Amino acid sequence: MLITDNPIWFTPTQAYSDYQGEVSRVGLKEVNTLTKYQKIRETRTLAILCLAIFKMTGSPWYLQLVSDESTDGRIMSPISKTPGVPAVGNVEISSYTASSDGRLPLDSAIDRLKKTKAPESHHEYGVHDLVVVELGVGIKPNFEEIAAYLRSINAPYGLWYLQQVELDNPNSIAEVTICNPTVEKFRLDVGEAEHELREQGIRGKYRARRTGDVSKAGLIDKSTNEIINGAPWDNM
Repeated sequence: MLITDNPIWFTPTQAYSDYQGEVSRVGLKEVNTLTKYQKIRETRTLAILCLAIFKMTGSPWYLQLVSDESTDGRIMSPISKTPGVPAVGNVEISSYTASSDGRLPLDSAIDRLKKTKAPESHHEYGVHDLVVVELGVGIKPNFEEIAAYLRSINAPYGLWYLQQVELDNPNSIAEVTICNPTVEKFRLDVGEAEHELREQGIRGKYRARRTGDVSKAGLIDKSTNEIINGAPWDNM
C-alpha cells in the first residue's frame, strides 16, 4: 500500500474546472505546448483518468499532483479491499503526439514505450503504478501488439492511452484504451461523467482524515467547512 504525506485530494470535477480556468486565462495552445504549464496538462490527464475509472467502476476517485520526481501524480479511492485503507496509486504520465508542425513521431508507439517506460530488461514500475500516455489526435497505434508485449514481459503495472477525439473541443469526448493485460476500449463523455459525479455530491476538494481509528483512516472528510485554496498545482 502506498503512503502519501499530502492530505489534500481533488475531485476530477474540481481539477478539470481548474484546468479549464487556466485555458480560459492563457489560451489552449499555450497550455498544450509550453513547458511551464506541464502540471496543468497533467491535471487534465489525471482528471480524465479518474472520470474514466468512475465510469468503469461506479466508484469515485480523487487526485493530487506530486512535486518531486517520484511520480507525476496520485489517484485515490476510499473504497478498497481493506476497510479503512484507501486504494492509492502512482500515475506516470507520458505522451505520444505529432510535432508542432504536424509531423508524426519517427518511432512507433511500441518502440517509444520500450525506450521510455517498458524496457525488456527490467520493470520501471510496479503493481501500485499506472502508466498513462496522452495520444495525439488521429494517431492509431497497434494496441494489440502493445498488449502482447506487456504480457510477454509480465508487466505488473497498468497502461492506459487517452486520446482527445476533437482537437478544438477538449470538453467533449476522450477515447480510452487499456492495454494490460488485454485491450479494452471505450469512449468517455467528459461532461456526462462530470454531471454524474456532481449528482452524487462529488465535487470540490477535501482533506483526507487523519485519525487513530483504522476504520476511518485516510477517508475523505466532507463534514468540515474547511476552505482549501488553490488548484492541484498549488497543493503539491
